[in-house]
Amino acid sequence: ANKQNSILINQYDNLLNTECHYDTTGQEIVDQFINQNIPLDYFITVGGSGGTITGSAKKIKEYFPKLKVIMPDPKGSVYYDIFNHGKIIKENIHSYKVEGPGNPVFCKSMDLSHIDQIIQFIDEQAIQGCRDLASEQGIYAGHSSGANYFIAKKLIKTLPKDKSYNILIMILDSGMKNDIDNK
Repeated sequence: ANKQNSILINQYDNLLNTECHYDTTGQEIVDQFINQNIPLDYFITVGGSGGTITGSAKKIKEYFPKLKVIMPDPKGSVYYDIFNHGKIIKENIHSYKVEGPGNPVFCKSMDLSHIDQIIQFIDEQAIQGCRDLASEQGIYAGHSSGANYFIAKKLIKTLPKDKSYNILIMILDSGMKNDIDNK
């Protein structure tokens, strides 16, 4: 292939991906919470290349240092094992239907030092999250968002009931590809 006059952006290993979300997405989140004088306790979003979660979490933690960042990760992705065991466990890598989150390889755009917990999910849980998001919140979104919502609901069940918490999840996608059941 002729590579003249071309650029490979490579969101997976380009640190500008992370920097962009630090400067834009993370700052937008901070501005919203600071301007409304609302503290932020939890930030939940999936990671694929890692740019969104890493850049956003880094920025948000500068303003809310007690923030807990939780990354839902599909079972079959490398991130859970790297985070919890310090290495890739090859027999745990397998395909999954959910598009976007997770990865079969570690990306340079991902910096796990900004993440406090990774919680695994399976396809059916992300799909259930989509259904719940639609029926409970009136939001038609895709599997990444469904996974975020599923994990947020799981977290809420574990939190003490005598205190209130501000939990931010990202709605990253539309429900356009929600035909996963038919694949």
